[in-house]
Amino acid sequence: MAGSTYYSELGESDSFRHAPAGLPLDSAGPEELHGMYPAAPNRAANLSYDQLLEENKRLSLELSRLRLLQLQEPTGSCKDIVTTIDVERIERTLFESIPHRSGPSVQACDPLLFPSRQCSQKIIKYGATWTSWVHYALDQSKFENEHEAFWDTLEQGVSLENQSPIWLSIYFGVLTATLNCMDDADAKATCPPSDDITAVLRSWYGAALHYLNKSEYMRHYDIRTVQAIAILNISFNNFGDDNLYHIMWASGIRIAQNIGMGTKDGPVQDFLTSEQSRRLWWTLIICEWQVLLDTARNDIIDRDFDTPLPSLPDDQNPNLVSGCDFPDPIFYHIALAKISSLYHRFRIALRAGPSDVAELVRVSDGLLAEMIDQLPPHLNPDEQKTTQTEERDEMYPWASWQKFDLALTLLAIRLNINRTLQSQWSESSKTLSGQRSISLDCARSIIWISSKWQYPTVQRKQWHHSLQLFTAGVTLALEAKKQEIPISSELKSDVEHCIGLLNEVESPNAIAHRCVKLLTELLNGV
Repeated sequence: MAGSTYYSELGESDSFRHAPAGLPLDSAGPEELHGMYPAAPNRAANLSYDQLLEENKRLSLELSRLRLLQLQEPTGSCKDIVTTIDVERIERTLFESIPHRSGPSVQACDPLLFPSRQCSQKIIKYGATWTSWVHYALDQSKFENEHEAFWDTLEQGVSLENQSPIWLSIYFGVLTATLNCMDDADAKATCPPSDDITAVLRSWYGAALHYLNKSEYMRHYDIRTVQAIAILNISFNNFGDDNLYHIMWASGIRIAQNIGMGTKDGPVQDFLTSEQSRRLWWTLIICEWQVLLDTARNDIIDRDFDTPLPSLPDDQNPNLVSGCDFPDPIFYHIALAKISSLYHRFRIALRAGPSDVAELVRVSDGLLAEMIDQLPPHLNPDEQKTTQTEERDEMYPWASWQKFDLALTLLAIRLNINRTLQSQWSESSKTLSGQRSISLDCARSIIWISSKWQYPTVQRKQWHHSLQLFTAGVTLALEAKKQEIPISSELKSDVEHCIGLLNEVESPNAIAHRCVKLLTELLNGV
């Protein structure tokens, strides 16, 4: 598959830069991510002219925001007017067709594969680097202290059944999420209780669910229940528990709403500060909108987005203008929160029945472009590589992972916004050529970036990555059906490459496994 132009111009706009077209897939490196995001217009050296451009840009952005608010007003038609019927029907089939688990979480005849203290410590330490900022459910230092106290009691003879069930659910959820993102060498280095890592993962995942049920979480509101569910969200769909995921996620959101986590200050607990509570709340919102399907079941409501964004640490420069600044994982969380808010507004406006869907798409796409332009350097692929940035990324290995993951998320959101008009492309090929080009380029770019991911395959097993690849593959496959040879053969090749990437991560990943099956069936019809 040839490398693609990431962002295409909309109309007469000059605010979109392009990556080199025709870049061979096997010759591209991470530095080729440069130019994938829209940037501000080039500024002249004259200061007053720069200021004029900046003011013009600010006013344009404000007008776009006001226009989006106007487009959110109902026009008398309250029906869902989403036009990507074929795409979203196929994507819904993905979740409906996953073989669902049934039966007790932990079988009485299957002993729990319990880790040693040393194994547990190694996994918790690894998780502090790689998964703690994915869920933001814990005060990591307090959790580590609780972990040591827990093991002290075990060594004193206190049984698991006499420990806090909800804490055990959190504990086994952390072990599961973290072990699942380790490669074989790292996993074996922890000395797990069995050489069969899949069996260990299923045992710990089952234990997390077992102790969550034992806590009787449905009988009372407890922020620790929200913590447990947020952590388990990393694993639900990997184990094929889609039905359970939807039920548990809705429950977690409702509990969080009822204890005031979406309010300005949020609940303060001994084990979670107001700021940490706010970060966890935004995890709920982000993950609710990472499932890109426009379903009727959205448990987040408008006022839930009024919660202040997470705060930056006191030692962080909000602009991070220098590439050698030491980043904090919270910048990634804040970026995802802003993207979620924008996508929520877009879907609400779309459901309201705007008179001009194409205008809604253009306005939303422009706001997303502006948001991308404001990313700090360590999250922006336009950041120039230097000795300092390489040293930073070596010291903070999660920074590069966040950059790639955010790139995929932004492309997936942009694809979903612009492909809203996919069914109209054939009818208005000239009018909507910009949206078509953007959608296809974004789909190809998702596949291209996924193939260039520098981290081990195991660190790409998160189910939302599989969903992003599936969305890209479905979009290209449906477009291939409309085209004649040789165009369709090129698109078909892209879809085949997408299937290959999903094959790499399908164990244990029920979503990826089903994505492969559905895309293969769709491809056979192209």
